[in-house]
Amino acid sequence: MNAAAENGHLTPVKTGLVWGLKRSLLAYLQRIPDGAVSIDRGARFTSTYAFLFPLLNSDSFDPTTGSGVLQFGGVIHLHGHFGTMDVTLAEPWLHLDGHVGSLSFGAPGDTAHGVRSTLFEIPDVPRAASVDGTIRWDGLLPSIGVTGAELFKGNYPIGTAFDPLDVRIPVPT
Repeated sequence: MNAAAENGHLTPVKTGLVWGLKRSLLAYLQRIPDGAVSIDRGARFTSTYAFLFPLLNSDSFDPTTGSGVLQFGGVIHLHGHFGTMDVTLAEPWLHLDGHVGSLSFGAPGDTAHGVRSTLFEIPDVPRAASVDGTIRWDGLLPSIGVTGAELFKGNYPIGTAFDPLDVRIPVPT
């Protein structure tokens, strides 16, 4: 991730989903000989070395009920152990239903079929704040679900907390 900073690929956050994923995992990948973290299709690193997934669509979100789907773009890829760790998280969608939520991800490269998997649950979603023309949630706490635990090959049991995430979307006009 330091190479991204040296090459000027750090992005200030205005709208999008910002997430450090699991800092201990990313630090581990930096320590192993073939560990790699890459970004693609619009994902960026923030100044705090979190991932920024750009907002693609918020049309179905209803700010009065706090429900709907926020669609974000970008891909992160985690690789290590000579291919036995090969995890791609593509185009996250934040599904909100009042005070609960979940994060689903698309199948890498599958934009035509719409195949998605819910990998993380967010059991407590507070009411969003409206600040400077944006609706924002700070510090949402995702925990890994059944499919997420399978993707990470059981290294993170169901319910394991991952890093907090922040979300910014424009106030609907």
